[in-house]
Amino acid sequence: MPSPEYALAEKPVIKYLQSLGYEWMRPELNEDARDGLNNVILRDIFIDSIRRINGIDEETARAAYQELLAIHDNDNWMSKLRGNYSRILPGESKHTTIWLIDYKNLENNTLTVTNQFTVEAAK
Repeated sequence: MPSPEYALAEKPVIKYLQSLGYEWMRPELNEDARDGLNNVILRDIFIDSIRRINGIDEETARAAYQELLAIHDNDNWMSKLRGNYSRILPGESKHTTIWLIDYKNLENNTLTVTNQFTVEAAK
């Protein structure tokens, strides 16, 4: 039987977010979608999303993912989410902004919700 917390809080919020276009990731899948319980980025969703938003190759997207995993400061993350993240792309000589959110075409973003998302401190 589901817990009262699930029935009264989690499920209604998940259903509401789904009505707004979010995809629900079942709780038992969210751990495999990350590189360890101390990471909160959903690896494949993130890589696919920044590839689509920026038109970059998979290698560049994976390198960006690895670089961004190292950020643990909220202010730094907010800066990156606002568009202050760049990399030198293959075949180019200057940094190019890598957008983590598509602010111009909101439908281009991937919206995912999950519940029972366990996070452990890095050891």
